[in-house]
Amino acid sequence: ATEAFEHARETIRAFINAASTDEIIFTRNATEAMNVVAASLGQMVIKPGDEIILSIMEHHSNIVPWHFLRERYGAVIKWVPVDDVGNFDLDAFEKLVTPRTKIVALTQMSNVLGTVTPVAEIVRIAHAQGAYVMITGARGRCISRPMCGRWMSTFIV
Repeated sequence: ATEAFEHARETIRAFINAASTDEIIFTRNATEAMNVVAASLGQMVIKPGDEIILSIMEHHSNIVPWHFLRERYGAVIKWVPVDDVGNFDLDAFEKLVTPRTKIVALTQMSNVLGTVTPVAEIVRIAHAQGAYVMITGARGRCISRPMCGRWMSTFIV
């Protein structure tokens, strides 16, 4: 059983272009994975006044755990808008990210609008300010594979 489990981990590592199987953590589903990331990362890095950036396109499961961090640790949640046709507003995102931004948690593809976000640019902008990035790719699997090497995201759920 252990051999099959580790083989599955290697298959996923190759699929998402992760550097090592040590980067692969199994959870029951994407919601649980987001909760694990929010709880563990949040308690390590969030202090009163620190910022978490979400978009208005997020699924409920990528909103609730960040609200808990806001309540527990005094974080500020900032919301990235979409334009008139539903596209992710990259210019607005860039203006929202500051040195107080600690976590950016965004979808790869909206389950409501079908909007595909510019993940590589989001990660570049967030990392330039020292923020961690979690991309939820559950809906985006139909359009592309998550690319750990290309995206260089901190977490892909």
